Amino acid sequence: MMSDQYIEWGSSITGEYLFGFGERNMNFRLNEGSYVIWTRDKMGDVEDGKGRMHSSYGAHPMILLREKSGNYFVLFFRNSNAQELRVEKGKITWISTGGVLHLKLFIGDQYPCLLYTSPSPRDS
Repeated sequence: MMSDQYIEWGSSITGEYLFGFGERNMNFRLNEGSYVIWTRDKMGDVEDGKGRMHSSYGAHPMILLREKSGNYFVLFFRNSNAQELRVEKGKITWISTGGVLHLKLFIGDQYPCLLYTSPSPRDS
């Protein structure tokens, strides 16, 4: 689903080892929950995935998934708007308050290679 001020997309996932998304100082592995990136300069806020929706200090909209096959899947969503990642058993949902949809997708085993880059607004 996509409009000027709302982007939502999701995917099924085949592994349970999901890492990343935002700036965390604990639990790099993401469990089921809702994680938010909306940066502000306020020390002490920690996103824990329990729906408290704390802001983070830095924005790193990237996830890494180790699939059951042993392969890796890395996704980078370049977008400066507020973002939320919902992690549920077997699927993820990524939500943004609009902006540009610019994705980079890496897939592979020990050394994932760049598989896809969506067109940049500068490319048009």
